[in-house]
Amino acid sequence: MSYYRPILFSYLTVLCISSIVLWRDLKRIPLEGMKLLCREVLRFGTYVQFANIFQQLNYRLSYYFVDFFLGRASLGVFTIGVQLSEALWLIPRSIGMVQITRISNERDQLYATRLTLILLKISWILTLVLLIILLLIPNAFFQLVFGPEFSQVKIVIATLGLGIVTLSISIILSQFFSGINRPYHNTISSAIGLLLTVGLGFFMIPRFGLIGAGITSAASYIATTIYQFVVFSRMSKFSASDLFLKRSELRLLFNEMKSILKSGGKGQAILP
Repeated sequence: MSYYRPILFSYLTVLCISSIVLWRDLKRIPLEGMKLLCREVLRFGTYVQFANIFQQLNYRLSYYFVDFFLGRASLGVFTIGVQLSEALWLIPRSIGMVQITRISNERDQLYATRLTLILLKISWILTLVLLIILLLIPNAFFQLVFGPEFSQVKIVIATLGLGIVTLSISIILSQFFSGINRPYHNTISSAIGLLLTVGLGFFMIPRFGLIGAGITSAASYIATTIYQFVVFSRMSKFSASDLFLKRSELRLLFNEMKSILKSGGKGQAILP
């Protein structure tokens, strides 16, 4: 309850503040077309919620496997390693928030594809840089902060590393599929990752311990991303050279971000 009460208070505070800010923009509108709207909300929401459920299981099912096969002490070490690694997703998730607001307001799928491809490249490069920095931190530092029994935290981070970087691509692709109204691809990719988590978890964790748990999670993230990337590549039909970040793309992205900041989030579709 010491955890639950502050969380509940913080959520209610955000709800109240956001409601006050949005209240002046509320307008009375006719309820025409509500039947079609509700049907679309249910269709879209069902795909999104199942994708969220599957992906959340991908993130956390390994916890239960580690607890069952290795014990509560190993679970504590694994949890710290996972949470430190997942903190690197702050970059792609922040990028994704801007991305989906732009894509969902655009009817030009070519624009959405090009913007996604640029953001995808920037996302995994920045995540990789942060991962390298995290891995360069001495193991003694983690033991100093969390205690001597957390000596294997860095091993967990290292085994998760490839999966963490790969899923930074998945986060961007997920926003793309949601933005162009094809969220079922996210549901399918998350289901694939979940199947791999379950299948590998029972085999890898009892045999290889925390290393096996890290490999299981990483393999799930990679499988999720591969499916999304294959679908995206077929839709966009980009060439191999498009996978390399170009100076012109960095310049376009910089101009795009300036446009968004100046216009309060709306921006202009300046990517050609």
